[in-house]
Amino acid sequence: MSRDRRHCPRTADLWRWYDQRSGQLYLASEKAEIDAALTNLFGYHLLQIGCPVDSDLIDVSRIGHRVRMDDSTKPHGGNRLAGLFAHAEEIPIRTDCIDLVLMPHSLEISEDPHRVLREVDRILVPEGHAVLLGFNPWSLWGLAYYVFRRWRPGLTGIRPSTPGRIVDWLRLLGFDVLVVRRFHYRPLWGHAGLMRRLRWIEWLGERCLPFLSCGYLIVARKKVTAMTPISRQRQRRRRFIPSEAAKPAHWRHIP
Repeated sequence: MSRDRRHCPRTADLWRWYDQRSGQLYLASEKAEIDAALTNLFGYHLLQIGCPVDSDLIDVSRIGHRVRMDDSTKPHGGNRLAGLFAHAEEIPIRTDCIDLVLMPHSLEISEDPHRVLREVDRILVPEGHAVLLGFNPWSLWGLAYYVFRRWRPGLTGIRPSTPGRIVDWLRLLGFDVLVVRRFHYRPLWGHAGLMRRLRWIEWLGERCLPFLSCGYLIVARKKVTAMTPISRQRQRRRRFIPSEAAKPAHWRHIP
């Protein structure tokens, strides 16, 4: 890509938010969901697109070869842990090569999320998996974010999408959506004691109000359409007059 996005405001906002107390509390819930998803997924090559935090999000994976790809540098000198510097819209990896792709909020900070998904579909092997994480814009936190962001700037640059919309995009590309997991129903406040006292909200949200979760995780598998080659049968040449009808039934000598 021609433009330089090393200091993308959306990525910088995400970094700063995760460094806050509220971001750290949310990261604990998010890491638990990532660990549960990656434990059951296997392969040879794993690619993480985007590094919103310095902590290792894929340490629980059993896949040996793991690469982190990022298109920005952290402004306050942290260890980015990224092995590949590239844009998510143009992944410099050959087709049908990666077994598992992890995308922590990669679509929300991208200028063209549809193109990112097409690139992920291209690099995944048949039956490969994609794990996506995002913020739910229709949660209580999401609604408060839209209302109060004018006075409390935070994640002002991200573009969250509902899990239903992401599922529709994946299905249009031919993915099988295996898991849609919603999590973290407590408000994203920084007070640890208050967050512990509000644990009952997690139980209530999972059973009664799942659509109000702050975040979601989606696991999708690249579907391969089996095409059975149909042999072209040799068509018999249709004759206007059968050959038997041209033969006389009886020959006689005419003097």
